[in-house]
Amino acid sequence: MNISKKQIFNLSLLMIFDLSLIVFRHLFTDGSWEQLASLDNMIMYRSQSFLFLLWNLFLAGIPLGIALVLYHLREQSFFHWIFWPGILLWLLFFPNSPYIITDLIHIRPRAFMPLWYDTFTFFVFAWSGLYLGLLSIQLIAQLLKDRVGGALSQMMIFGAISLSGLGIAAGRFLRWNSWDVVANPALILQDTLSLFTQMEAHKNIWGMAIIFSLFLSLIYVFSKNQILCEK
Repeated sequence: MNISKKQIFNLSLLMIFDLSLIVFRHLFTDGSWEQLASLDNMIMYRSQSFLFLLWNLFLAGIPLGIALVLYHLREQSFFHWIFWPGILLWLLFFPNSPYIITDLIHIRPRAFMPLWYDTFTFFVFAWSGLYLGLLSIQLIAQLLKDRVGGALSQMMIFGAISLSGLGIAAGRFLRWNSWDVVANPALILQDTLSLFTQMEAHKNIWGMAIIFSLFLSLIYVFSKNQILCEK
């Protein structure tokens, strides 16, 4: 199983379409290109320019990039040395793909732009992030199947989905980032302990984690072997 050239082409068109939505919005609202002059400006004007959607989409593509690298190196002699570290790295970044769905929370009327356009933009980015995630998880599922067998690989995939659901919820409510595992592990450990020892206080996080885990599991089952079309 592999991603076909046609699938890569279609994926590229989708990314171009996503970018064009942001560019058109910027031009329609007469936005100043000075907003793009520095990282500080991008952060300051993020709610006006929606540049954060492009950043989140970039993060959503990292798991697919990792999965593609692992898949294309699977026949190399050194592959067994990088397989499990690569899987862990993929797992670390995978929640970024469906995380864009939570950006729907930002939909609200804004000056100089129709609400329907912003709603459509958020929807397209959310769908794009989910699509990138599905592509990556199918590649990882195939790699795991080749390594540990069908039954165990499926258990590991659904385990990864469950952890990702928790990661998405923690990212939204506790503002976790994938790189915090390395940059701020003490905070991650502290928050994790709090999640399990004070579950009532974090019921919103657990509620979102469960719902996202179930949703991603259903989407994975429904789309299995239907997106990656080359054997």
